[in-house]
Amino acid sequence: MQRPGYPPTGAPYSGGQPAPGYLGAAPYPAPAATAASPTIPEIPASFPELLPKSHDELKQLVDDEDAFINFFSALAQVKQIQKDREQLAEEVEAQAKINLSMKPDLERRREHLAEVFDQLAAVRQVYDQHAGRHEELSRRFSPETIIANLRIEASKAEEESENVAEDFLSGKIPVNDFVDQFMTRKMLCHIRHAKEEKLRQGGNIGSW
Repeated sequence: MQRPGYPPTGAPYSGGQPAPGYLGAAPYPAPAATAASPTIPEIPASFPELLPKSHDELKQLVDDEDAFINFFSALAQVKQIQKDREQLAEEVEAQAKINLSMKPDLERRREHLAEVFDQLAAVRQVYDQHAGRHEELSRRFSPETIIANLRIEASKAEEESENVAEDFLSGKIPVNDFVDQFMTRKMLCHIRHAKEEKLRQGGNIGSW
């Protein structure tokens, strides 16, 4: 019968050594391995220690909890469990000391990682700015945009040349000024139409 407050019976304890700590390319030592991993001894079907006891002594074990605890604690299996528990506690303490010894290096690595992330964020910000500027310039100087602007500016030059002609016919400007201004605007209109046509044909207008 399972008594409250005592270790349960059942599957064997599967405790073992903790794995070595490892970070990046810098391995850290693990605690020294013991001869054998602690396991819970099997609970026998009978207890030979009870055979020499009288009926009154057995009844006392049942009725007196302190007597039962004393008897139970003296069993070899329970002593082994206590020994294994102490061994495991020593291993945990050794691993805790190793973890503490790793802490300064881990802190340095964490700080370095934070610095790398800050640098990455700064580089990303600059990249985003340049990418946005590149996209803006690509839209502004795309062939389609340039063709549209050339068409608009050519129409403006054509309109200005017509206004100059009207001013000349109405006597607002002399003939010399008319010829100069009219020819300048007509030539500008012609050049812009020519550039537009060249772009439509896939040519380069950089030399114009």
